[in-house]
Amino acid sequence: MQRRTIETARGAMSALVWDEAGSSAPWLHFGHATGMHAHLYQRFLAPLAGAFNIVAADFRGHGESPFPVDDRPANHWQDLAEDTLALIDAVAPGPRWWLLGHSLGAVCGMVATTLRPDRVAGLMMLDPPLLPARPVPDFGPASLEVAIPLVRQALRRRPHYPDRASIEAAYRGRGVFQSFSEQDLIAYLDGGLVPGPHGLHLRCTPHWEAANFNGMIEDTSPWPDRLTRPFSLLAGETGSTVSDADLARFAAHPLCREARRLPRTDHFLPLQDGETIRNSLVALVRS
Repeated sequence: MQRRTIETARGAMSALVWDEAGSSAPWLHFGHATGMHAHLYQRFLAPLAGAFNIVAADFRGHGESPFPVDDRPANHWQDLAEDTLALIDAVAPGPRWWLLGHSLGAVCGMVATTLRPDRVAGLMMLDPPLLPARPVPDFGPASLEVAIPLVRQALRRRPHYPDRASIEAAYRGRGVFQSFSEQDLIAYLDGGLVPGPHGLHLRCTPHWEAANFNGMIEDTSPWPDRLTRPFSLLAGETGSTVSDADLARFAAHPLCREARRLPRTDHFLPLQDGETIRNSLVALVRS
């Protein structure tokens, strides 16, 4: 595995790359969740490196990607899907790619598949956020009163800490990190922090994390009908962003190969049952 900066038609992106599976192996792109980064999923992805050539990019404003960001109040997910398409065109423009994504990365993979089905062989979505969303025009007090809770929660996060021990103590076993193993928490911090004038800063700032949550697709109900490539959808058993109704809706699609909840998992299922997900991905490709 190597970390590389890849120049695309839309800007530079930083990515983890496993590309020693051979010229006949399929290409796989992995998209991470909002506020996370590719390094967090290295343990999950590495066992696939013998069967796939893999690129796991940091989305703009996340991880080590140097992609410029600004103070916009909403970062629309179609932009991130188009970033993904530009990336795969830059790395391997010939073959169709398999798209695998968690949360934000799952929806971006779905959107990319509908935008450019000629570039996609198939799609696996891991707990995509199919939540009711009402994007707000700004982060002023009046807007925040009606913003989704994820936006408000992100804006309340501290952007920096004086040292590593302080941030580990603040995150361990709390909030979104409640179900993280110690190994996964360390991986998140290793890839998610950068030295700054006030100690250690979050690479994905609270404002940018909120802007990504605020860029959620308002109505995902039409999306299953737009998919023209085989796909699978795996969701968490608890704390999932996929309702039973949405799971059934995707399961009814003629190109759906699998749609189910994984026992004993939550929204962060790729960190909790990677083996089942990897086996399901291989089955999807073989189908």
